[in-house]
Amino acid sequence: MVSVSIVIPWDERSPLFIPIHDPEDEVIVVTGEKPIGIARLEGALRAKHEWIVFTDADAWYPPDYISKVKEKIRSGLYPNGFIVARKGGFEALNRLLEGGLVVRKSYLLSVINACYKPTSARSDILSCMHLRRLPVVEDVWYYHGFTTRERKAIVTAGATTIGALLIGLQVKP
Repeated sequence: MVSVSIVIPWDERSPLFIPIHDPEDEVIVVTGEKPIGIARLEGALRAKHEWIVFTDADAWYPPDYISKVKEKIRSGLYPNGFIVARKGGFEALNRLLEGGLVVRKSYLLSVINACYKPTSARSDILSCMHLRRLPVVEDVWYYHGFTTRERKAIVTAGATTIGALLIGLQVKP
């Protein structure tokens, strides 16, 4: 039997969604106004199980999400971990920018010092290139709407387009 530690950073401003899980699994909710990378790392350090599943407080997880994650772990195909596909938002970029991380705690701790530098509020352990090289599994997924970064990109692109249209529509004397 595989038990997991589910780490959820939560800023207490958004709803908190906890994936359905088995009683032996551990749920670690890291609260407070802190950079997401710091919150995830804090949760990982508190984890008591060998496998850590990072989730987002504002994402939607299918009822069988954790059981499918455990199936992947039990398969033995992913000795260090894997990235779970994300649906929603800019799906074409999800593989590069976002995704649910499932990682063996010992592997996470071995690579984190080499690549994680908490230099800004957006610094995140998920940006660590060693972790980004983990395989992506497409048959396990979760849904997350547009992230703040994606919404800003849409607004910026929209404002630029509208500005260009307005400039083009101006009547010149």
